[in-house]
Amino acid sequence: MANPVPVWGSEHEILLELKENRATELREWAFTHNDVLPAPFQGWDFTLKSDADDATKKEAKVTQRNRLRRAVRHILEEAGVPMDDGQAAYGGWSVVDDESLDEQQATPTKFFWRVEIVSRPIRADEFWEDEMELVYQTLASWFNIFVNNSCSMHVHVTPGTSGTHPFYSKEQLASVACGTCYWEHPLFTIMPKDRKDNSYAVPNTKHIPKLKARYDEFYAAGSTKTWSHVYGPFLSAKSRSLLHVVDLMYGNKDRVKPEGKPKSDYNKYMSTNFCNVQASCGTVELRRQGGASSHEQAIKQVIFALCMHVSILATDWAAKGATTTKPTAQQFITELVAAMGRLPVQSHHDKFQSWLEAMHEKNHNLQPSQLSSAEVQKINAVQQKNLYDLSAFATVGIHSRPGTPVTPSASLPVPSQFAINYEANPWDNPWV
Repeated sequence: MANPVPVWGSEHEILLELKENRATELREWAFTHNDVLPAPFQGWDFTLKSDADDATKKEAKVTQRNRLRRAVRHILEEAGVPMDDGQAAYGGWSVVDDESLDEQQATPTKFFWRVEIVSRPIRADEFWEDEMELVYQTLASWFNIFVNNSCSMHVHVTPGTSGTHPFYSKEQLASVACGTCYWEHPLFTIMPKDRKDNSYAVPNTKHIPKLKARYDEFYAAGSTKTWSHVYGPFLSAKSRSLLHVVDLMYGNKDRVKPEGKPKSDYNKYMSTNFCNVQASCGTVELRRQGGASSHEQAIKQVIFALCMHVSILATDWAAKGATTTKPTAQQFITELVAAMGRLPVQSHHDKFQSWLEAMHEKNHNLQPSQLSSAEVQKINAVQQKNLYDLSAFATVGIHSRPGTPVTPSASLPVPSQFAINYEANPWDNPWV
Protein backbone atom coordinates (compact mmCIF):
# COMPACT_ATOMS: atom_id res chain seq x y z
CA MET A 1 0.00 0.00 0.00
CA ALA A 2 1.24 3.49 -0.83
CA ASN A 3 2.51 5.64 1.99
CA PRO A 4 -0.17 7.88 3.52
CA VAL A 5 -0.04 11.47 2.32
CA PRO A 6 0.23 13.86 5.29
CA VAL A 7 -2.52 16.41 5.72
CA TRP A 8 -1.51 19.71 7.29
CA GLY A 9 -2.78 23.13 8.25
CA SER A 10 -0.93 26.28 9.24
CA GLU A 11 -1.40 29.34 11.44
CA HIS A 12 0.30 32.55 10.35
CA GLU A 13 0.74 35.20 13.04
CA ILE A 14 1.61 38.50 11.39
CA LEU A 15 1.33 42.27 11.80
CA LEU A 16 -0.17 44.35 8.98
CA GLU A 17 0.05 48.03 8.13
CA LEU A 18 -2.16 49.51 5.40
CA LYS A 19 0.11 50.70 2.58
CA GLU A 20 0.23 54.44 2.01
CA ASN A 21 -0.82 54.18 -1.64
CA ARG A 22 -3.83 52.09 -0.62
CA ALA A 23 -4.69 54.57 2.12
CA THR A 24 -4.60 57.33 -0.50
CA GLU A 25 -6.89 55.33 -2.81
CA LEU A 26 -9.37 54.78 0.02
CA ARG A 27 -9.37 58.45 0.98
CA GLU A 28 -9.96 59.44 -2.64
CA TRP A 29 -12.84 56.97 -2.84
CA ALA A 30 -14.40 58.42 0.29
CA PHE A 31 -14.00 61.96 -1.09
CA THR A 32 -16.17 61.06 -4.09
CA HIS A 33 -18.65 58.90 -2.11
CA ASN A 34 -19.93 61.22 0.62
CA ASP A 35 -17.02 60.43 2.96
CA VAL A 36 -17.96 56.74 3.05
CA LEU A 37 -15.18 54.18 2.61
CA PRO A 38 -15.67 50.96 0.60
CA ALA A 39 -17.54 48.32 2.62
CA PRO A 40 -14.50 46.17 3.55
CA PHE A 41 -12.77 49.22 5.07
CA GLN A 42 -15.83 51.04 6.33
CA GLY A 43 -14.98 52.98 9.48
CA TRP A 44 -11.21 52.52 9.10
CA ASP A 45 -9.32 54.95 11.33
CA PHE A 46 -6.24 56.20 9.45
CA THR A 47 -4.84 58.03 12.48
CA LEU A 48 -5.30 55.47 15.28
CA LYS A 49 -1.99 54.08 16.52
CA SER A 50 -1.69 50.48 17.66
CA ASP A 51 0.50 51.54 20.60
CA ALA A 52 -2.09 53.96 22.01
CA ASP A 53 -2.16 53.24 25.76
CA ASP A 54 -4.92 55.69 26.60
CA ALA A 55 -7.75 53.71 28.22
CA THR A 56 -10.23 55.57 26.03
CA LYS A 57 -8.54 54.05 22.96
CA LYS A 58 -8.98 50.44 24.07
CA GLU A 59 -12.37 49.97 22.45
CA ALA A 60 -11.24 51.85 19.34
CA LYS A 61 -8.30 49.45 18.96
CA VAL A 62 -10.58 46.43 19.26
CA THR A 63 -12.84 47.90 16.59
CA GLN A 64 -9.88 48.62 14.31
CA ARG A 65 -8.70 45.00 14.58
CA ASN A 66 -12.21 43.84 13.69
CA ARG A 67 -12.14 46.09 10.63
CA LEU A 68 -8.76 44.68 9.64
CA ARG A 69 -9.97 41.08 9.82
CA ARG A 70 -13.06 41.94 7.77
CA ALA A 71 -10.93 43.70 5.15
CA VAL A 72 -8.34 40.91 4.98
CA ARG A 73 -11.02 38.28 4.52
CA HIS A 74 -12.66 40.28 1.71
CA ILE A 75 -9.36 40.94 -0.06
CA LEU A 76 -8.31 37.28 0.05
CA GLU A 77 -11.71 36.08 -1.11
CA GLU A 78 -11.73 38.53 -4.03
CA ALA A 79 -8.30 37.23 -5.04
CA GLY A 80 -9.60 33.66 -5.25
CA VAL A 81 -8.31 32.25 -1.98
CA PRO A 82 -10.81 29.60 -0.77
CA MET A 83 -12.25 31.08 2.41
CA ASP A 84 -14.21 29.41 5.20
CA ASP A 85 -17.90 30.17 4.71
CA GLY A 86 -18.99 28.87 8.11
CA GLN A 87 -21.08 26.12 6.54
CA ALA A 88 -18.60 23.24 6.66
CA ALA A 89 -15.86 22.59 9.17
CA TYR A 90 -12.48 23.46 7.67
CA GLY A 91 -14.14 24.81 4.54
CA GLY A 92 -11.31 27.21 3.72
CA TRP A 93 -8.88 29.80 5.05
CA SER A 94 -9.91 31.87 8.06
CA VAL A 95 -8.92 35.21 9.58
CA VAL A 96 -8.87 35.38 13.39
CA ASP A 97 -7.46 37.44 16.25
CA ASP A 98 -4.52 36.46 18.46
CA GLU A 99 -3.88 38.60 21.50
CA SER A 100 -0.45 37.07 22.07
CA LEU A 101 0.86 39.19 19.19
CA ASP A 102 2.57 42.31 20.47
CA GLU A 103 1.75 45.37 18.35
CA GLN A 104 3.97 47.56 20.52
CA GLN A 105 7.14 45.50 20.22
CA ALA A 106 9.72 46.44 17.60
CA THR A 107 7.50 47.52 14.71
CA PRO A 108 8.75 49.99 12.06
CA THR A 109 5.77 52.31 12.66
CA LYS A 110 2.89 52.42 15.11
CA PHE A 111 0.22 51.53 12.57
CA PHE A 112 0.76 47.76 12.48
CA TRP A 113 -2.20 45.65 13.62
CA ARG A 114 -2.22 42.02 14.67
CA VAL A 115 -3.98 39.26 12.76
CA GLU A 116 -3.74 35.49 12.37
CA ILE A 117 -4.38 33.77 9.05
CA VAL A 118 -5.39 30.10 9.38
CA SER A 119 -5.14 27.79 6.39
CA ARG A 120 -7.56 25.13 5.30
CA PRO A 121 -6.47 21.46 5.68
CA ILE A 122 -4.13 20.72 2.77
CA ARG A 123 -2.81 17.41 1.49
CA ALA A 124 0.91 17.28 0.84
CA ASP A 125 0.21 16.14 -2.74
CA GLU A 126 -1.84 19.22 -3.64
CA PHE A 127 -0.30 22.13 -5.55
CA TRP A 128 -0.44 24.15 -2.37
CA GLU A 129 2.65 26.30 -2.85
CA ASP A 130 0.83 28.41 -5.44
CA GLU A 131 -2.01 28.92 -2.97
CA MET A 132 0.42 30.03 -0.25
CA GLU A 133 1.99 32.48 -2.70
CA LEU A 134 -1.45 33.85 -3.60
CA VAL A 135 -2.27 34.47 0.07
CA TYR A 136 0.94 36.35 0.82
CA GLN A 137 1.14 38.30 -2.43
CA THR A 138 -2.48 39.38 -2.05
CA LEU A 139 -1.79 40.60 1.47
CA ALA A 140 1.39 42.34 0.30
CA SER A 141 -0.54 44.21 -2.39
CA TRP A 142 -2.53 45.98 0.35
CA PHE A 143 -0.38 45.85 3.47
CA ASN A 144 3.17 46.00 4.70
CA ILE A 145 3.76 42.63 6.38
CA PHE A 146 5.93 42.49 9.48
CA VAL A 147 6.80 39.85 12.05
CA ASN A 148 8.48 40.47 15.39
CA ASN A 149 9.51 38.15 18.20
CA SER A 150 5.89 37.72 19.30
CA CYS A 151 4.91 36.22 15.93
CA SER A 152 5.22 32.59 14.96
CA MET A 153 3.98 30.13 12.38
CA HIS A 154 2.50 26.87 13.62
CA VAL A 155 2.05 23.81 11.42
CA HIS A 156 -0.50 21.10 12.27
CA VAL A 157 0.08 17.64 10.80
CA THR A 158 -1.83 14.35 10.63
CA PRO A 159 -0.38 11.13 9.19
CA GLY A 160 -2.69 11.19 6.17
CA THR A 161 -5.85 9.78 4.69
CA SER A 162 -4.66 6.56 3.06
CA GLY A 163 -5.94 3.38 4.64
CA THR A 164 -8.47 3.11 7.44
CA HIS A 165 -6.69 5.12 10.14
CA PRO A 166 -6.20 8.75 9.11
CA PHE A 167 -5.28 9.93 12.61
CA TYR A 168 -2.32 9.15 14.80
CA SER A 169 -2.24 5.68 16.25
CA LYS A 170 -0.84 5.32 19.76
CA GLU A 171 2.31 3.82 18.24
CA GLN A 172 2.74 6.78 15.89
CA LEU A 173 2.17 9.30 18.65
CA ALA A 174 4.73 7.54 20.83
CA SER A 175 7.16 7.88 17.92
CA VAL A 176 6.47 11.62 17.75
CA ALA A 177 7.20 11.90 21.48
CA CYS A 178 10.48 10.00 21.06
CA GLY A 179 11.51 12.03 18.03
CA THR A 180 10.68 15.25 19.83
CA CYS A 181 13.23 14.34 22.51
CA TYR A 182 15.84 12.97 20.10
CA TRP A 183 15.95 15.97 17.78
CA GLU A 184 15.55 18.72 20.42
CA HIS A 185 19.22 19.63 20.68
CA PRO A 186 19.79 20.01 16.91
CA LEU A 187 16.50 21.89 16.63
CA PHE A 188 17.60 24.24 19.41
CA THR A 189 20.91 24.74 17.61
CA ILE A 190 19.52 25.87 14.25
CA MET A 191 16.62 27.98 15.55
CA PRO A 192 16.98 31.80 15.76
CA LYS A 193 17.73 33.09 19.25
CA ASP A 194 14.12 34.13 19.93
CA ARG A 195 12.86 30.63 18.99
CA LYS A 196 15.46 28.52 20.82
CA ASP A 197 13.58 28.65 24.11
CA ASN A 198 10.37 30.54 23.43
CA SER A 199 7.66 31.05 26.05
CA TYR A 200 4.98 30.08 23.52
CA ALA A 201 6.91 27.03 22.27
CA VAL A 202 8.79 25.65 25.27
CA PRO A 203 11.11 22.71 24.49
CA ASN A 204 9.19 19.59 25.53
CA THR A 205 12.26 18.23 27.30
CA LYS A 206 12.11 21.17 29.75
CA HIS A 207 8.43 20.99 30.71
CA ILE A 208 8.46 17.83 32.84
CA PRO A 209 11.09 17.96 35.61
CA LYS A 210 11.88 14.23 35.58
CA LEU A 211 12.07 14.11 31.79
CA LYS A 212 14.36 17.15 31.88
CA ALA A 213 16.53 15.41 34.46
CA ARG A 214 16.85 12.32 32.27
CA TYR A 215 17.57 14.45 29.21
CA ASP A 216 20.24 16.43 31.07
CA GLU A 217 21.79 13.20 32.38
CA PHE A 218 22.02 11.87 28.83
CA TYR A 219 23.81 15.02 27.65
CA ALA A 220 26.10 15.27 30.69
CA ALA A 221 29.82 15.02 30.01
CA GLY A 222 31.01 11.43 30.10
CA SER A 223 27.48 10.02 30.19
CA THR A 224 26.97 6.44 29.00
CA LYS A 225 23.17 6.65 29.16
CA THR A 226 21.23 5.44 26.14
CA TRP A 227 18.26 7.14 24.51
CA SER A 228 15.90 4.64 26.14
CA HIS A 229 16.81 6.32 29.43
CA VAL A 230 15.27 9.51 28.04
CA TYR A 231 12.25 8.42 26.04
CA GLY A 232 11.72 4.79 27.10
CA PRO A 233 8.50 5.61 29.01
CA PHE A 234 6.87 6.81 25.78
CA LEU A 235 7.54 3.46 24.15
CA SER A 236 6.00 1.73 27.16
CA ALA A 237 2.94 4.01 27.17
CA LYS A 238 2.01 3.09 23.60
CA SER A 239 0.88 -0.33 24.86
CA ARG A 240 -1.91 1.36 26.81
CA SER A 241 -3.77 4.05 24.85
CA LEU A 242 -3.20 7.09 22.72
CA LEU A 243 -4.21 9.44 25.50
CA HIS A 244 -1.77 7.81 27.88
CA VAL A 245 0.96 8.95 25.48
CA VAL A 246 -0.50 12.46 25.44
CA ASP A 247 -0.73 12.60 29.22
CA LEU A 248 2.80 11.28 29.55
CA MET A 249 4.16 14.10 27.40
CA TYR A 250 2.56 16.61 29.78
CA GLY A 251 3.49 14.84 33.01
CA ASN A 252 -0.09 14.03 33.96
CA LYS A 253 -1.08 10.98 35.94
CA ASP A 254 -4.81 11.51 35.64
CA ARG A 255 -6.74 13.90 33.47
CA VAL A 256 -8.37 15.87 36.29
CA LYS A 257 -10.65 18.58 34.93
CA PRO A 258 -11.69 21.05 37.62
CA GLU A 259 -14.56 23.10 36.20
CA GLY A 260 -14.18 21.29 32.92
CA LYS A 261 -10.54 22.26 32.39
CA PRO A 262 -7.40 20.11 32.28
CA LYS A 263 -4.66 20.30 34.87
CA SER A 264 -2.45 23.37 34.70
CA ASP A 265 0.47 21.43 33.24
CA TYR A 266 -1.62 20.31 30.27
CA ASN A 267 -1.25 23.25 27.91
CA LYS A 268 -0.56 24.10 24.30
CA TYR A 269 2.55 26.25 24.75
CA MET A 270 5.01 23.50 23.89
CA SER A 271 7.41 23.14 20.98
CA THR A 272 5.47 20.06 19.90
CA ASN A 273 1.87 20.39 21.05
CA PHE A 274 -0.14 17.20 21.56
CA CYS A 275 -3.32 18.84 22.92
CA ASN A 276 -5.09 18.95 19.55
CA VAL A 277 -4.90 15.18 19.13
CA GLN A 278 -8.21 15.12 21.02
CA ALA A 279 -9.82 17.77 18.78
CA SER A 280 -11.70 17.13 15.56
CA CYS A 281 -8.55 17.96 13.57
CA GLY A 282 -6.56 15.22 15.35
CA THR A 283 -3.24 16.97 14.73
CA VAL A 284 0.16 17.31 16.31
CA GLU A 285 1.17 20.97 16.19
CA LEU A 286 4.76 22.06 15.59
CA ARG A 287 5.08 25.52 17.17
CA ARG A 288 8.82 26.17 17.25
CA GLN A 289 9.25 28.20 14.07
CA GLY A 290 9.03 31.98 13.94
CA GLY A 291 6.63 34.16 11.99
CA ALA A 292 6.77 34.16 8.19
CA SER A 293 6.54 37.50 6.39
CA SER A 294 6.69 36.04 2.87
CA HIS A 295 5.35 33.06 0.97
CA GLU A 296 8.91 31.82 0.39
CA GLN A 297 9.51 31.62 4.13
CA ALA A 298 6.10 30.11 4.84
CA ILE A 299 6.53 27.39 2.21
CA LYS A 300 9.90 26.30 3.59
CA GLN A 301 8.54 26.25 7.14
CA VAL A 302 5.65 24.00 6.11
CA ILE A 303 8.10 21.64 4.40
CA PHE A 304 10.29 21.71 7.53
CA ALA A 305 7.35 20.50 9.65
CA LEU A 306 6.33 17.85 7.10
CA CYS A 307 9.89 16.54 6.90
CA MET A 308 10.14 16.24 10.68
CA HIS A 309 6.82 14.37 10.67
CA VAL A 310 7.85 11.95 7.91
CA SER A 311 11.29 11.34 9.39
CA ILE A 312 10.02 10.68 12.90
CA LEU A 313 7.34 8.21 11.79
CA ALA A 314 9.87 6.31 9.67
CA THR A 315 12.36 5.83 12.52
CA ASP A 316 12.64 2.69 14.66
CA TRP A 317 12.80 4.40 18.05
CA ALA A 318 13.17 1.14 19.97
CA ALA A 319 16.37 0.40 18.05
CA LYS A 320 17.53 3.99 18.39
CA GLY A 321 16.90 3.72 22.12
CA ALA A 322 19.83 1.33 22.51
CA THR A 323 22.28 3.92 21.20
CA THR A 324 24.20 6.70 22.92
CA THR A 325 24.60 8.85 19.80
CA LYS A 326 24.01 12.56 20.27
CA PRO A 327 22.68 13.85 16.93
CA THR A 328 24.30 16.93 15.44
CA ALA A 329 22.66 19.81 13.62
CA GLN A 330 24.23 18.66 10.35
CA GLN A 331 22.79 15.16 10.83
CA PHE A 332 19.42 16.77 11.50
CA ILE A 333 19.64 18.76 8.27
CA THR A 334 20.66 15.66 6.32
CA GLU A 335 17.73 13.74 7.80
CA LEU A 336 15.24 16.50 6.91
CA VAL A 337 16.48 16.71 3.33
CA ALA A 338 16.22 12.92 2.97
CA ALA A 339 12.69 13.06 4.39
CA MET A 340 11.68 15.63 1.77
CA GLY A 341 12.52 13.00 -0.83
CA ARG A 342 9.81 10.79 0.69
CA LEU A 343 7.17 13.52 0.36
CA PRO A 344 5.10 14.09 -2.80
CA VAL A 345 6.88 16.34 -5.31
CA GLN A 346 4.30 19.06 -4.62
CA SER A 347 5.95 19.45 -1.20
CA HIS A 348 9.52 19.78 -2.46
CA HIS A 349 11.63 22.94 -2.64
CA ASP A 350 14.95 23.20 -4.46
CA LYS A 351 16.35 25.67 -1.91
CA PHE A 352 15.25 23.78 1.21
CA GLN A 353 18.70 22.39 2.03
CA SER A 354 20.52 25.69 1.47
CA TRP A 355 17.90 27.44 3.64
CA LEU A 356 18.52 24.96 6.46
CA GLU A 357 22.28 25.31 6.17
CA ALA A 358 22.08 29.11 6.16
CA MET A 359 19.87 29.00 9.25
CA HIS A 360 22.40 26.77 11.00
CA GLU A 361 25.32 28.98 10.02
CA LYS A 362 23.55 32.09 11.30
CA ASN A 363 22.17 30.70 14.56
CA HIS A 364 24.32 27.87 15.89
CA ASN A 365 26.49 30.07 18.14
CA LEU A 366 23.67 32.27 19.43
CA GLN A 367 22.26 32.09 22.94
CA PRO A 368 18.48 32.23 23.57
CA SER A 369 16.91 35.67 23.85
CA GLN A 370 16.39 36.94 27.38
CA LEU A 371 13.05 38.54 28.24
CA SER A 372 12.60 41.54 30.49
CA SER A 373 10.45 41.17 33.61
CA ALA A 374 7.75 43.29 31.93
CA GLU A 375 7.72 40.97 28.90
CA VAL A 376 7.48 37.91 31.14
CA GLN A 377 4.53 39.40 33.04
CA LYS A 378 2.74 40.24 29.81
CA ILE A 379 3.26 36.75 28.39
CA ASN A 380 2.13 35.10 31.64
CA ALA A 381 -1.07 37.15 31.64
CA VAL A 382 -1.91 36.12 28.07
CA GLN A 383 -1.04 32.47 28.69
CA GLN A 384 -3.11 32.17 31.85
CA LYS A 385 -6.10 33.53 29.98
CA ASN A 386 -5.69 31.16 27.02
CA LEU A 387 -3.89 28.20 28.61
CA TYR A 388 -6.63 25.66 27.97
CA ASP A 389 -7.76 26.90 24.56
CA LEU A 390 -7.21 24.73 21.54
CA SER A 391 -5.01 26.14 18.79
CA ALA A 392 -6.62 28.33 16.15
CA PHE A 393 -6.57 25.58 13.50
CA ALA A 394 -8.51 23.26 15.82
CA THR A 395 -10.88 26.00 16.96
CA VAL A 396 -11.76 27.05 13.40
CA GLY A 397 -13.07 23.57 12.68
CA ILE A 398 -15.12 23.45 15.86
CA HIS A 399 -16.63 26.88 15.34
CA SER A 400 -17.48 26.17 11.72
CA ARG A 401 -19.43 23.02 12.38
CA PRO A 402 -18.74 20.38 15.02
CA GLY A 403 -18.11 17.04 13.45
CA THR A 404 -16.21 15.95 10.41
CA PRO A 405 -13.51 18.28 9.08
CA VAL A 406 -13.46 18.24 5.30
CA THR A 407 -10.65 18.72 2.79
CA PRO A 408 -11.19 19.07 -0.95
CA SER A 409 -9.72 15.60 -1.36
CA ALA A 410 -10.98 13.53 1.54
CA SER A 411 -12.96 13.46 4.75
CA LEU A 412 -11.33 13.12 8.14
CA PRO A 413 -13.59 11.43 10.70
CA VAL A 414 -13.49 12.55 14.31
CA PRO A 415 -11.01 10.47 16.33
CA SER A 416 -12.75 7.76 18.30
CA GLN A 417 -9.92 6.21 20.32
CA PHE A 418 -10.32 8.46 23.35
CA ALA A 419 -12.94 6.65 25.42
CA ILE A 420 -11.14 6.03 28.68
CA ASN A 421 -12.13 6.63 32.28
CA TYR A 422 -9.02 7.85 34.05
CA GLU A 423 -10.55 7.73 37.52
CA ALA A 424 -11.43 4.08 37.01
CA ASN A 425 -8.09 3.28 35.38
CA PRO A 426 -5.25 4.77 37.44
CA TRP A 427 -1.80 4.12 36.06
CA ASP A 428 1.80 4.52 37.10
CA ASN A 429 3.40 7.56 35.52
CA PRO A 430 7.22 7.64 35.75
CA TRP A 431 7.27 11.44 35.78
CA VAL A 432 5.00 11.79 38.84
